[in-house]
Amino acid sequence: YDRLARLQVAGGDQAGALATLQTGVEATGRNALLLQTLGLLQQQAGDLDAAMAAYEEVLQKVPTAAAAANNLAMLIANREADDPARMARARALTEPFAESAQAGLVDTAGWVQYRSGNYGRAVELLEKAASLGLQSPEHQFHLGMAYLKVDRADEGKAVIAKAVEAGSAAFPGIDEARAVLEEAP
Repeated sequence: YDRLARLQVAGGDQAGALATLQTGVEATGRNALLLQTLGLLQQQAGDLDAAMAAYEEVLQKVPTAAAAANNLAMLIANREADDPARMARARALTEPFAESAQAGLVDTAGWVQYRSGNYGRAVELLEKAASLGLQSPEHQFHLGMAYLKVDRADEGKAVIAKAVEAGSAAFPGIDEARAVLEEAP
């Protein structure tokens, strides 16, 4: 199921891939790997509620599934930052990531801290992610926003500008990044 879905995606048949994965999930007793792949594809398709449900189910089956925890926490931070219970869930999911050597996990932990209002800790984690080599436009946006909150406005604006300039592909937050730059003196 996984291989067929990947071939369908490569061939431009995202709907077919989703159907294949959904069939595979049911046929395999809701296999965690297939659920994870289904969640990723649902996320790419913009069905974020379904993706979050898939990641939650993966975590019920495999509580240590870092990829599912990472993706779920980032979706919570980006979509539900105003919900204290959901943000507590995101913080719990990302707590182990602070010591990770995987830049993407550290970035998620930093962004969750930012969205939780813990700006100093967010800067620490986001700078660590950068030191581990993460330089994606989305990460630069996260770091720039955190800098703005800890009175490092010039650095923040410069990093956000770099993110927008490099963001040939849209990233979550690009509209907010552009608005911040337009408002900046």
